[in-house]
Amino acid sequence: MKNKNRLKLASAIAVSTLIAILQAPGAIAASGTTSVSVDFPEIIILHYRSKLNIRFTGGANNAVDEGSAGTISLPLNTASGDGTLSVTGTANTIIPVKVANMWAVRGITSSGNFQIDASITNDTASLANSSVVMDKLEAVASGAAGQSITVPSSGLAPANAVTGGITFQLDIEDVKQTGTHTGIEYTITASAP
Repeated sequence: MKNKNRLKLASAIAVSTLIAILQAPGAIAASGTTSVSVDFPEIIILHYRSKLNIRFTGGANNAVDEGSAGTISLPLNTASGDGTLSVTGTANTIIPVKVANMWAVRGITSSGNFQIDASITNDTASLANSSVVMDKLEAVASGAAGQSITVPSSGLAPANAVTGGITFQLDIEDVKQTGTHTGIEYTITASAP
């Protein structure tokens, strides 16, 4: 019986000690450190405008004095003659156009750069028998201009996006009609070089 009482007493002391240890703050601690790695693929986010409307304003209603037609000699029995008119002037049919804020790019690449390519998909806009032609399209950003330019990748935050514009020429030699000429399309492509 004494052994049973001693066993009960020893068990009670062990349980009390264990409870005291578990309740004591900071008495026992274990920790482990985990190393975390994050692997990102190349991410390219291109923002662009899907439509560009160009409207020429301030219509040109001009009278140009081409000088005297000279003397027209008409025979007495003729009611008409030819006073040949040579049209002069320096009206330019090639119009340079520069438009800012037409695209923006953000993201990350392995090289730290984006390649921006500008290409004309369809160069002609028309209306009936009247047409205008786009030529010499270039992307413009960060002081660079060309059909293909390199700009730095700026991260994923929208506030850090690299913005750019375009330049091109419009040939209006075959414009014969007022109104909206449609059909020109161009493409801006952002890629990882």
